[in-house]
Amino acid sequence: MARRSAAEVEAAIHKAILEELAHGGYQGVTFEGVAARAHTSKPVVYRRYATRAELVAGAIMDTASLTLGEPEGPDLRSDLQRLGRRLRGRFEEFGFSVVAGILAEATPALADMAQRNTGLPAVKYIDAALSRARDRGEAVRKDPTERQISATADIFFHYLVFTRSLPDEVIESVVDEVSLPLLLENGGKVEK
Repeated sequence: MARRSAAEVEAAIHKAILEELAHGGYQGVTFEGVAARAHTSKPVVYRRYATRAELVAGAIMDTASLTLGEPEGPDLRSDLQRLGRRLRGRFEEFGFSVVAGILAEATPALADMAQRNTGLPAVKYIDAALSRARDRGEAVRKDPTERQISATADIFFHYLVFTRSLPDEVIESVVDEVSLPLLLENGGKVEK
């Protein structure tokens, strides 16, 4: 049997974590179970992740960009609203108890990992949406700041983590009252 590459082992570990989550929820995820499902050893898993929270967060972050897809709407407003719905779907897929479990076991290392990676797929999606909007001739700000770009995702994450919901009316309000004024030259005034 050929030795697997580091990327193949990582993919197997992430798949195993998602299977553990589906089978037993957050509390059911163990290093032993993940190692067995991934056909690897516990030390291999422990070299990558120090805690269960890091383990689960790593798998979720790894698969997030696949779930968000690419912006496909007719305008920036539609693309940003789609992002909110996709993020909501992602949280619902894993369950809010998983997020609560990760937060309850958060460590400084997990906080660093989250700072580097949380929302990165969402920010990439927003960057792509802005590029598409420019190509369509929408009046996108020339050089929006990193904070202006990430604000939409930050607010969506806030609602998902702290209120455990993100209704359509909140998505629309955030996009119309915060996102578009930050990202468009005309202050976000759009025809609805």
